[in-house]
Amino acid sequence: MPTVDKIRESILEMSKQNESHKFYETLRPEAFCPLKLKIGGDGDSGKVTCDPKRARNDCTMMSLGLNDQIQFDEEIQSITDYRCNIIGADMARQNATTQEKYAKMKGQLFVGNVPDTLKLYRMMIDSESKEVEILKIDIESSEHAALEPFLKNYFVCQILIEIHGLPAKQLEMLRKISRLGFRMFNFERNPSCTICCEYSFINEMCMSRYQVIPMVSLIT
Repeated sequence: MPTVDKIRESILEMSKQNESHKFYETLRPEAFCPLKLKIGGDGDSGKVTCDPKRARNDCTMMSLGLNDQIQFDEEIQSITDYRCNIIGADMARQNATTQEKYAKMKGQLFVGNVPDTLKLYRMMIDSESKEVEILKIDIESSEHAALEPFLKNYFVCQILIEIHGLPAKQLEMLRKISRLGFRMFNFERNPSCTICCEYSFINEMCMSRYQVIPMVSLIT
């Protein structure tokens, strides 16, 4: 059984190479969620959450990157009994069917390229939201520029994110998230994109409510 230091060394060493599959093999969860649930299907839009029924009342869900695929958004609202507002964004305007479905599930849609032409803080202000319970983010590499500034200014409980890039770039993003008080509780390789990986994080301040047990922090 490798020691914590050995695992950290392996993560760092594999991040310096361009073999993503070897990098993923070094990763380990940093928190234990007793009830993980994959929402949004088994494809690229599916994300692993931690017991979403424990979400606060009157919370805000944020879904970035839609492309008229809103199965995640519909399921998360259904699971939480529609007690949360959901705000979604995509670089293109969604079709009429998506717009209608979003309106029926207490949703608000925004159009723009995050973070260039659509600022996340603007979405928060316009939707009258103060914090985010669950943030789903799949914005084709723009997460590297958009996420850290947002997390420094707004409280988020769970982050479900597809991170793009070679191992060094991914580790850089993982470290940014970790240093802002989050622990990774799940990760899955993307079978259709070798340099993409799905990660799920929980804020250390939300662990008690979601009954999450912290483990050794490996991403530092």
